[in-house]
Amino acid sequence: MHRKLRKVMAALSGGLLVTSGVVALTVTQTATAAPPKAAAAEFRQVELAKGVPDMGEPMSLAVLPDRSVLHTARDGTLRLTNANGDTSVAGKLPVYTNDEEGLQGVAADPDFASNRFVYLYYAPPLNTPGGGAPETGSPADFAPFDGVNRLSRFVLGENGTLDIGSEVTVLEVPTSRGQCCHVGGDIDFDAEGNLYLSTGDDTNPFASDGYTPIDERADRNPAFDAQRSAANTNDLRGKVLRIKVNADGSYDIPAGNLFAPGTEKTRPEIYAMGFRNPFRMSVDKATGVVYLGDYGPDAGTASATRGPGGQVEFNRISEPGNFGWPYCTGDNDAYVEYDFGNGSSGGTYNCGAPVNNSPHNTGLTELPPAQAAWIPYDGNSVPEFGNGSESPMGGPVYNYDAGLDSAVKFPEEFDGDYFAGEFGRRWIKNIKVDGSGGVQSINDFPWSGTQVMDMAFGPDGALYVLDYGTGFGSGDDSSALYRIENVPAGEEGGAAAGEEPKVVKAGGADSDTPQAASAASVELKLPGDGQLFEFGDAVPFEIEVTDPDGGEVDCSKVTLDYLLGHDSHAHHLASASGCSGTLQTPQDGGHDVSANIFGVFTAKYTAADGTTVTDQHLAQPRHRQAEHFKTTEGVEVEQSGSAEGGARAGGIDDGDWVAFTPYLVEDGDFTARVAAEAAGGAIEVRADAPDGALLGTVDVPATGGADTYEDVTTTLADAPAETTTLHLVFTGAGDAPFTVDSFTLGSGGEQ
Repeated sequence: MHRKLRKVMAALSGGLLVTSGVVALTVTQTATAAPPKAAAAEFRQVELAKGVPDMGEPMSLAVLPDRSVLHTARDGTLRLTNANGDTSVAGKLPVYTNDEEGLQGVAADPDFASNRFVYLYYAPPLNTPGGGAPETGSPADFAPFDGVNRLSRFVLGENGTLDIGSEVTVLEVPTSRGQCCHVGGDIDFDAEGNLYLSTGDDTNPFASDGYTPIDERADRNPAFDAQRSAANTNDLRGKVLRIKVNADGSYDIPAGNLFAPGTEKTRPEIYAMGFRNPFRMSVDKATGVVYLGDYGPDAGTASATRGPGGQVEFNRISEPGNFGWPYCTGDNDAYVEYDFGNGSSGGTYNCGAPVNNSPHNTGLTELPPAQAAWIPYDGNSVPEFGNGSESPMGGPVYNYDAGLDSAVKFPEEFDGDYFAGEFGRRWIKNIKVDGSGGVQSINDFPWSGTQVMDMAFGPDGALYVLDYGTGFGSGDDSSALYRIENVPAGEEGGAAAGEEPKVVKAGGADSDTPQAASAASVELKLPGDGQLFEFGDAVPFEIEVTDPDGGEVDCSKVTLDYLLGHDSHAHHLASASGCSGTLQTPQDGGHDVSANIFGVFTAKYTAADGTTVTDQHLAQPRHRQAEHFKTTEGVEVEQSGSAEGGARAGGIDDGDWVAFTPYLVEDGDFTARVAAEAAGGAIEVRADAPDGALLGTVDVPATGGADTYEDVTTTLADAPAETTTLHLVFTGAGDAPFTVDSFTLGSGGEQ
């Protein structure tokens, strides 16, 4: 297939969104070796809840015995959606929400039908100061930001209301607040009733150039050293924990964890260690195997002085072990010891016998050997995974029950399959596992939502999926809860491949009626949507709020959050309070020039009726890689070692274009880094459309070689005052007359 045709097809399939209802689809399969016969099973996708009032910012889900679903939002809200699609608020916990913290995981006790116990993992407010913690200083400067994430047990009443007063604290995980990132926070149980909890490394990744964050400097906030957490045998962060909760909320240690109780400088709760951000995890109740998706750092390429390029992984954990981070990643690719003070590199870490010599380490020095990842990937390294953002969401294993009387349960051919999700690439794959735990085949599975956040099989044998939506650090109209059901042979409602699927909603009386929206509103006036900026800028802001039920607006209840956007996700980094002011954005040191990064500003207001209303704008870096276009006609992403980020916009023919959105374009300089072997041509800068208002044109001369670059500059004029889509339209004679590596608007330099 021609590369351009492949790209168009990928764009169409990646952008297909179903707004609601039951979607009938047919499974297709691709296999790495000796694929089984293609499944004839058909499925439908039932929309149970959708939109911010019913979803908030979706985090995790738990399916109850009656097929109702508990799902969490990061602001502390726990919602309950019944099998018919009726949603209510079960309760709301006060939470600390700086950076990525808040309410995370939810799980129902294995004996929920009799005890109605529910487990939640969240960040209690405590007395933590607002804003960010200092990056440098003394222990006394950092101490006010010492916090915890808490695993607690609650009782869910028969009326669907969470009894806040029933809380029993089970376990607390110490954290370094005021610095991003990596909370983890997924909860599951095995067949023996043992509780598993995944925890992130709680480490700032944005000052290590996309490699391993192991900054040991004495005056540096310890939050920049993952050796204190993920590689620390005496710390609960960067781990999978396994405990047995007793009737009174205390817990015992099951036999067979990584460290036996009483082992010096270890925590007996640890089942597996060496994880960065194991955000989604599940336990196969039939085998006891833990499946987990772990996020990796963002370096675009490997470095001889720092270590491997960024990659992520799905892990299959059949026994306790160390999975390497922050010394090893992927297929035991080792990082290089690095001195953040003088910038010198040492030796490569030994994955077979890692040693933790960090002054922040309180555990063992000699660690268990690192285990290689089950399925590591980056870019298109796993063909069945496609390409794009790298964001693994560990899902569940399906266990077929022949005795289960359910018309919607998955067929037996899926028995033992692991269902993996990908947040940014927006897919679900069912992975068949061979007898030795290896990958037998990776298969496409029907999915018509957006960014997969969490999945679980219910008591009916159907797959329940939490869809984050397309917002950054907040829910949006696409945020949803779905139930994917098998359609029995002969029953209408299924659709074969290529047929138009029917779309209907769940059948509850209120399923078409979302919770009432708040009468309050918030509008982010400044910064504008698509405003140009540079990382490290102090950004003025102005927020307009109306609250008819609350009288005069209290500006102390208005906040502006700054998030670092990266591809399809974002990390909360800073906040400011008030209806106007200035927010200082941090420099970015966690991504190289290949990363598609940008700013996200979210205005929030808690209204008199208790609801939170938001408005969100994106801010665009002045220096942009040309290959990070949103849409295109004819242009391809061309890999090139001579390009700034290892890729450029190529395959250009006369009349082709790329587009970027949203943008608030300014009058002033436009500079493009181009290469043309012979012919050259021109770049037209246009607003709104390929034939929209012409803001400027710059000629592209022959530069003397396909990898010989020149900067060409023109002045833009008459830029629109409103947010627009920026188009670069290419003209030139001949085949592929030139390539474009990057462009700069105004005075921005390379990021």
